[in-house]
Amino acid sequence: MASPFRIVKPDPKKPFIIGRSKNCDLILLDRAVSRCHAKIEKIGDDWIIENLSQTTGTYCNHEAIEKKKVKDSDIFLLGVQQIRTVLKNGELSLLHICAIEDIAPIPLSETEPLMLGRRVEGEHAIVIEHPAAPAKLATAILRKGRLEISFFHWKKIFLSDSESIKLPWCLLEFRNNCLYLHQKDIGFEVCVQDANVVVKNKELLKSIHFALPAGEILAVIGRSGQGKSTLLRLFTGKHKLNSGSVTFDSIHYDEKRLREQIAFLTQDPLLRDALTVRETIRHTARITLPKDYNEKEVEERLQKFTELFGLSGLENHLIATLSGGEKRRVALTAQLMGAPGLILLDEPLSGLDPVNSKTLCTHLRQLAFLGHTVILTTHSYEALQIADKVLVLHQGEQGFFGTPQEALHYFNTNNAESILQTLNDQTGINWEASGRKVAPIGNAVAHTVFPKVQKKGFFLYFLELLFHQWFRDRGRALALLLQPLIIGFLLSQTFTTNASLWIAAFSLILCANWFALSLSIREVVQEKELLLEEFRQGMGIHSVLFAKMIFPLFFSFLQTLLCYFAFGPGIGIDPPLLPTLLTLLSILLPAVTIGLLVSTVSKNSGQANAYLPLLIIPQVALAGALVPIDQMGTIGQMISRVIWSKYNQSALQNLFTGNNATLFDIIIPFGIALVFYIITLHLLHQLKKAK
Repeated sequence: MASPFRIVKPDPKKPFIIGRSKNCDLILLDRAVSRCHAKIEKIGDDWIIENLSQTTGTYCNHEAIEKKKVKDSDIFLLGVQQIRTVLKNGELSLLHICAIEDIAPIPLSETEPLMLGRRVEGEHAIVIEHPAAPAKLATAILRKGRLEISFFHWKKIFLSDSESIKLPWCLLEFRNNCLYLHQKDIGFEVCVQDANVVVKNKELLKSIHFALPAGEILAVIGRSGQGKSTLLRLFTGKHKLNSGSVTFDSIHYDEKRLREQIAFLTQDPLLRDALTVRETIRHTARITLPKDYNEKEVEERLQKFTELFGLSGLENHLIATLSGGEKRRVALTAQLMGAPGLILLDEPLSGLDPVNSKTLCTHLRQLAFLGHTVILTTHSYEALQIADKVLVLHQGEQGFFGTPQEALHYFNTNNAESILQTLNDQTGINWEASGRKVAPIGNAVAHTVFPKVQKKGFFLYFLELLFHQWFRDRGRALALLLQPLIIGFLLSQTFTTNASLWIAAFSLILCANWFALSLSIREVVQEKELLLEEFRQGMGIHSVLFAKMIFPLFFSFLQTLLCYFAFGPGIGIDPPLLPTLLTLLSILLPAVTIGLLVSTVSKNSGQANAYLPLLIIPQVALAGALVPIDQMGTIGQMISRVIWSKYNQSALQNLFTGNNATLFDIIIPFGIALVFYIITLHLLHQLKKAK
C-alpha cells in the first residue's frame, strides 16, 4: 500500500523547518532525521530548500543538495523519509510519505503464533496495512529453527533463515529467528524490456523498453494508430508478448492473480447505465475486495473516494444521468475500491471540456500521491503537465522515454504540441541510436506467492443486479408484461374447443422459444467488454453466466404460463401439472442457453438480433408439427435430432391429448441445453485470455 502520508502547506511568510524536534513545522519521527534537518522558505517568487543536517544530508531526486530552488514534482529524501512537492501558481504543498522502511524485528516464538492480517488485534497481532489484504491472512510461528507461515484458506509455507517471500500486500523476511514485515506500496513498479507484439502477422509494438517506478504517472503520446492502446491491452493481458519481457514488481505480467490488481479504463467508461453511482462503486468493491470486508469498511472507502473525486451528493443518481466527466470519475472511483497497483487509462481526457479535463488531471496527480502507478494514453498536452514520465510511440516503435522536460530538450522544442509534428520514419531509429535506453529498475528480491483469497458470492447478487437493470427501464418492463398478454389474447381468439391440439401445442412452443430467445440473445453482447474486464478482475464466470441464464428463464417461464392459461382452459385441456411444467422448462432452457451462446459470439446487439430468425425458423420447420419427421428429407431428419422443439412437440402433444409424455422427450432438451451452456462457459473463459 502507499505508506502513511500527509499533505502540508508551508506558510510563505516565514521559514518552514523540517526535522525530528517537536518545535519543527513538519515533525519526522525518524532516527535518521536530524533535529532540524531542512528549511524551506519563499524568497521573492521562488521557494528555496536548504539542508541543515550535518549527518545524513538532504537529497533531491537522488542527488545530495545544500541549497536548491524547489520545483513541481521534486522528490526530497530526508533520512529515510520522502517528501514530494506540488507547486501550482506559487503555492507549495508537501506530501510526506515514508520512502525507506526502518523496520523493527518482530521476535518469533515456538509456542505463541503471530496473527497477520488487515484487521487483527492483540499483543500477538501484526497489521498488514494494504487495503486489499485479507482481514486474517496467516499465522507465523517458529518450527525447529524455521518460520512456518500458515495461510487461512490456503497452505503452509516454510522459510529458512535469510529467506523471504513476496505477497501481493507485503514482503515477509525471516532472519535470526525474527520476522521483518515490509509494507508494500500500492503502486506497481513497471519494467518493459524490448517488448514486441505481433497480431495476425502485423507487428504492433517493436522494441519497447522503459522502466517506471511505483507511484508515478506515465503519459503515452503519439498519433492515432501508433500502438498506444495496444500497449495498454498488453498490460492487461489482452495481447500476448511475442518477445521481450514485461514485469510488474518483478512479476511476469501474465500472472493471473497479478492482472486482477490492474484497473483498465477505456475512453468511454464501461458502466451500467441502469445502476446508481453507489451500486456501481459497491459492485466493483465486491469483485476486487476480500470477502471479509464488512459493510462499514466498504462504506468508509466509498465515502473517502467519492469525496476525493467530487461525487458526494451523486451517490443515488443513475449512471445514465451523469455527464461524461462524471462518468469517468465514477469509473475511477469504482476501480480504486480494490486498491489497484496499476491504473491504465485510454484517452481519459478525450471529449472533456477544459474545466473537466483540468479537474481529472488533478485527480490523477492525487492518485500518484496516494501511491498508485498511472499510465495513460493521450492527445492532450494538459496531461504532460502532471506526468512524471513521457513515452512517445510512432509506428509501433519507441521514439522517446523520459521526463516531460527531457522530451522538450530531446525534440528541440519549447512547445509540447510540436512534438507529434516532428515524428517521422526516422523517429524510432534515432531513439535507438541515441543510446538512451533506460535500464530495468531491478530484479525480484524474493519468491512471489499468491495465497488464495475468498471473495463474496456472485450468483444471488448478480440476479439482483439484473433485476435493477431490467426493471428500471420502464419501457422494457412494460414490454415484458404486454407481450404475453397480447399474444395470449390472440391465442385465446384463435383456438376453440374444435381446434387441433397438436397445432395448439406447436403454437405454445413457438411462443416459448420467442420469449426465451428474445430475452437472452442480447444478455452477454450488450455488456461483453465490461464483463470481460470484470472476469479479469476476479468475478466468477460461472456465477454470472448462471444468473444470466436463470433470469430470462424465469421471466420467459412466467410469460409462457400466461399464454397457456390464456387459451388452455378455453379448449378444454387439463394436463398433469408437474410433467407440463417440466416440459415447458425443456422448451425454454435450450432456447435461453443457445441465446446466451449466440450473444457471446456476436460482436454487437444488432448482429445478435440478426441471428434470431436463424434460431426460430428451424424450430418451426423441423419440429414435426408442419411436416411429419418421416416425410422430411434425409438431411432434415438428421438435423431434427438436435432440434429441441421436435422433442417438445412430442411431449406437449401427448400431454394435451391425455397421454403420458416420455421421459426421453423431456430429458433430451435438457441435455442439449447443458451442451450449449458448457460451450458458452468455455468461450467466455477463452475471450478473457490474451489474443
